[in-house]
Parts: sequence; C-alpha cells; structure tokens
Amino acid sequence: MRPTSVPVLGVLCVALLFGPPIRTPGSITIGDGVTSHGAHDATGYPTTEALFLAALADGGGEVAVLPGTYAAPTAPIGLTDGASVVGRGRVVVESGASPAFAISGRDVSLAGVTVRATTAATGPMVTADSFSRVRIEGVRFHPASGRTCLAASDGVVLDVLGCYAGPEDLSPGAGQAYAFRVFDLLDVEAGRIAGNVVLGLGDAARPVDAVVHADTSDHEGHHVRIADNTIERVIRGVGGRVLRLVGGRFVTVEGNGIGRCPGDRPAIYLGPGGGHPGGPVVLTGNEVHNCGAPVVEVSSSNGAVVVGNGFALLPPGTPPGGSVSVDAASVGAVVADNSEG
Repeated sequence: MRPTSVPVLGVLCVALLFGPPIRTPGSITIGDGVTSHGAHDATGYPTTEALFLAALADGGGEVAVLPGTYAAPTAPIGLTDGASVVGRGRVVVESGASPAFAISGRDVSLAGVTVRATTAATGPMVTADSFSRVRIEGVRFHPASGRTCLAASDGVVLDVLGCYAGPEDLSPGAGQAYAFRVFDLLDVEAGRIAGNVVLGLGDAARPVDAVVHADTSDHEGHHVRIADNTIERVIRGVGGRVLRLVGGRFVTVEGNGIGRCPGDRPAIYLGPGGGHPGGPVVLTGNEVHNCGAPVVEVSSSNGAVVVGNGFALLPPGTPPGGSVSVDAASVGAVVADNSEG
C-alpha cells in the first residue's frame, strides 16, 4: 500500500485560505489607526503601552511600527529578552514625564523610530537597565529641557549607532532644542557610541551637562569605542562637557568631529580612575574647533593617550600645547602630534 503524501505547498495554501495566518518573526505590525493600519491599531487600545505589549506578544517579541504618531505611554513600554521594535517610515513615539521605552534583558533592539519629548522634566526618554546586549540604531531623539535622551546602567554590551539628537526643525534660524544629557552611561562594560549626530542643543538658560557621560568606575574591564560622531552647536552649562569619561579602561575616542560647543570647562574630560598602563583611554584622529582651551582635561587618569588630534580655532593667546591639560595626579599620560591653530 503506497502512503499518501500532501505537498508542502498545498499545506501552505490550505493554511492561508482556511487557517490562521502564517507569520514570520517581525511580520506583526502596529498602526496609529489614522495614518496607518496594522495588525494592531492604536484606536483599539486604551494606552500606547497596551498597544505595543499586545503586538509584541502576538509577534513573538518582534514588531514593525507603521508611520504615525503614538501618544506618550502612561507607563514605559517594556522591551526585554529578544524584543525588537523597528520603525517603518516616519514613526513618532512621544515621551511624557516618564520614558517612552524601558529596556532590559538580552538581545533587545530598538531601531528607526523617533522619540519626541512632550514634557520638560527631569528624567530620560529611553532607559536601558540590567541588560546583556542592546542595540539602538537609527533612532531620532527630540528632547526637551531637563531630559536625557538615553540613560543606560548596569549593562554588558550597548551599541548606539547612527542616531540623531537635536531639534525637529533644522532650517536656518529655527533655534535650538534642550536637553540635560544625550547619552548617559553608568557601569556599562562594553559597546559602541558611533556614527551619531548631535546638533543644536542648549542655550544660556537651558544648557547641556554632557553629550556623552560615561562613569564605569565599578567595572574592572571596560571596552567602549566612541567614534565617528558629529557634535555641533551644543551650549554647555557650568562644568558641562561634550565627553565626560570617568573610570574608563580600554576606551577609544576616534574620528569624532566636535565644533562650536562653548563652555567654561574643557570639552573632553578624562576623569579619575580612567585607564591603566595595559589599557589606556586613547583619543586620536578627532577634529575639535571653537570649543575653548584647553580642549582636553586629563585628571587623575592612568595611561591616557592624546595623540594625532586636530584642535582648531583656539582662543587667541593660547600657548603652544595649551590644548591639553594634564594634572599632577595623572600617571603615564602621552600627549603628542596634536595640531593646534
């Protein structure tokens, strides 16, 4: 007796015609119910977080967000183990006084969405806490006064790639946006802050404390690359920095373009505990202009290397070598081959 077989294609056709839809990871969509319509629409849910959580559960943790504006969630949208949220087109998720997204766990990604603060308040727009691997890519941050775009803590690997922070309108004369910090990292062991653009933040009344603030004093090993970022027109407050790196080891700061970021302190700060003879903090190939002098402050650091940078448009009267300041408590600092002008 010959066994009966059903072609695989036939099974698929039957399932498509008569059974539940066959879904692949990431095929579940969210729509705002006005601009776009997805498998889940905002009009069918009481809150934005309920919409996202229902779609994440339906899509096995992977969701594509269709164009539209999504109201600030009443509680942060939780993204944990394996969750992936990807924006398709112009996607705006608003952030009220609380974060729009709260990330934790391992292998989490957030990509291609705009997070827009609707409230001037103290606190982050996106958080990542107690995580193993997180990737944030192509996210646009439009902050408000007092806000931090991304606050990450107690994590292993964090990649922040190709993001933007600044005003929505970049036309001439449109004005600045306002933020407390852009990327705030506390005890994050490794990762990349690369290819990001930060423009037009702060003024005298609402200055910026730091573009990148990284304190990793509690970790024995710390491998972070801050590279190929463009940072322009950031008005810093009293003690404000463009890069404030404390306790970093095996850190590379390379190929960044930083300009027109005035403040009362050096733009780049390598603070206590940073580096050791086998794993220094290295600044090389960066181009910095119109940021005052000194440009770099090395304080109680170990084995800092500041080599091959271009420091341009220093204040008149800056002495040779005045672009870099190294205090007596720093050990083994190497400062060489930096151009000044």
